[in-house]
Amino acid sequence: MKCTPQTYLKILAIGAVFVLGGLVALNVAADPYGAYRGVARLDPNSLQLNSRVLAAERVLQTPCDTLVVGTSRAEAIYAGSPHFDGRPTLNACIRGASLEEQGRLVEYACETNQPKRILFCTDFFQYAVSHKPAGDYHASRLAPGLATFDYHCDKLVGHGALKQSWKIVRSPSFSVFAAAAPRALHPYEPLSGGAVIPVFAGTRRGYFEGDLNTYLSVKGYYGRYIYSPERVKEFRSAVRAALANDVELIVAILPVHAVELESLRAAGLWNTFERWKQDLAVVCREEGAAKSSAAVPVWDFTGYSLQRGEAIPTVESAANMQYFINGSHCTVALGELVLQRIFHEPHSDDTFAGRLDRVDLARHLAAIREDREQWVRSNRAEFENVRQIAKAHQNLVDDAPVLVAAESAAARR
Repeated sequence: MKCTPQTYLKILAIGAVFVLGGLVALNVAADPYGAYRGVARLDPNSLQLNSRVLAAERVLQTPCDTLVVGTSRAEAIYAGSPHFDGRPTLNACIRGASLEEQGRLVEYACETNQPKRILFCTDFFQYAVSHKPAGDYHASRLAPGLATFDYHCDKLVGHGALKQSWKIVRSPSFSVFAAAAPRALHPYEPLSGGAVIPVFAGTRRGYFEGDLNTYLSVKGYYGRYIYSPERVKEFRSAVRAALANDVELIVAILPVHAVELESLRAAGLWNTFERWKQDLAVVCREEGAAKSSAAVPVWDFTGYSLQRGEAIPTVESAANMQYFINGSHCTVALGELVLQRIFHEPHSDDTFAGRLDRVDLARHLAAIREDREQWVRSNRAEFENVRQIAKAHQNLVDDAPVLVAAESAAARR
């Protein structure tokens, strides 16, 4: 039987339909981002915490009273904490989030989920000139101008979705008929309840020093860091978006270990670090005043004293630490103390935290510098170790002028 061109075209069209149908079926069955079968089905302990697509889906699908946003440091904020007083809480932190991404997450949450309260965790890395949107941001619901049709085409037949789906269906535990898992509101929330501290290969000391080497050498961390007024403007936009939707906004600079602060100082960024805190305080006071409300609280948990100076085990020791995973990330245990301070002991006068929007900022910054002098006297070996690592990367600068791309943007609208 001779096939006409029309017959060939029909066969080709039917084949294409079957192929596309197979791709759609695979991506819906695996649903790596929870876009079609729900994020509640996903294993909370294996979520892709660097996925902007998943973060937006979680915000869209998970009703909450309190929303936590931030970078990987905010993984220490446990959504099931008793300090949230039973108010449904979603931790939608994104590893490596830029301020643009985090601000868009706030805007998207206000448009869809409408939380009453947002805990906005921010850190110094986010304000570098080089820190821009990355990963799958432009393929997520957060991307400005992304059409709904384009979004679903990408998730149903796109290469990225296919790659993730194939990984899932190859897993021995995958079943298209699996029952939905209990809804989890925190990336590390175990199904049985309680808090989880991630376990990493190698010793704790090795992990600390590996991160110090990374931060002191990589551009955008403490290697060739340049402070960006544009990032401050992005922070201001996020604050405005929350206040415009009558959301109770709380800004927090989460604690890091003393050696992390010392590496920042060794790289010559201490003056820039203090300027950054001043800018945050100015923005939150100005935006609160513009909204005819009290200043947005800005909690600063950085310093050298108390838990932040926890002893780091030796290289030979396999011991874990109670309050830190590495120099840049604290554990849920310290995250609980942060929440306790913010929500249940807001007027305590101690060295664990200060509200930058209402304290004598010069005195607060001076107190941290004094704590640092005491820490250096008591931890000379750690101090010298940080300096040696910085020197090895040709990044030992000590005190330096403020490294900023242009004049401070805190007072600029």
